[in-house]
Amino acid sequence: MPARDKAADLTLRETAAALGLSVGTVRQHVKAGRLAASQAVGKYGPEYRLRPAVVAAFGADRYGLELDAADLSKGPAGAGMGEDTRELYERLLRATEEATRYKALNAGDADHYAEEIARERAARIAAEEKLAAELARPWWRRRKAAE
Repeated sequence: MPARDKAADLTLRETAAALGLSVGTVRQHVKAGRLAASQAVGKYGPEYRLRPAVVAAFGADRYGLELDAADLSKGPAGAGMGEDTRELYERLLRATEEATRYKALNAGDADHYAEEIARERAARIAAEEKLAAELARPWWRRRKAAE
């Protein structure tokens, strides 16, 4: 029997992406015994690892998905994603890029608005000083100037 490549096994996150489920749901299936998994030492301690063939069979039996175990073992770069999921993922990436672009544009607008506010504030202060100087004059001189 050939040696098993543990690097080809899927993590809970990769399995969840392939099945279109949350990581918590996949973990519940593993703990309930509906989905066979082994534990391996990961970066942060023990973690579940699932064989691609088991995931493909589980997806077909439980959710009616047609997953190819060979595609699942290739890695997380779109593996096991349905066409709808892939389209939604690409739309999310485009929306994120667009939001980043708008945020950068808005940062430039903030400088423009700060300059505009400073000009308006200076004009208001000048008008208040002019009014204060006018009100400092006696009323009879102000009356003559208005006539």
